[in-house]
Amino acid sequence: MMGVMIEGHAFFKTTDTALATFLIVKDCELVAIDYSAPRYEYQFKDTVSIRELSQAYIIGRGFADASTLIRVNKKLLRLIHRQRQWKDD
Repeated sequence: MMGVMIEGHAFFKTTDTALATFLIVKDCELVAIDYSAPRYEYQFKDTVSIRELSQAYIIGRGFADASTLIRVNKKLLRLIHRQRQWKDD
């Protein structure tokens, strides 16, 4: 989990699918999924709130509707299997 600059844009990157699912449910913008690394990386638009949400998730204080988490997680896993982007589906 980290913030990086790519082509002048700040991105929050993680390889944790559960965290990525949680962030999507919390309306964080998933910009891309990078398949070039040995492990795929989820790249989100970097904001202060995304850092706060990720910290809350890590310490067990991040809450979201369970059915929404399951639905989004299934979609994300389907995209990874097909190596597609969130915006394409």
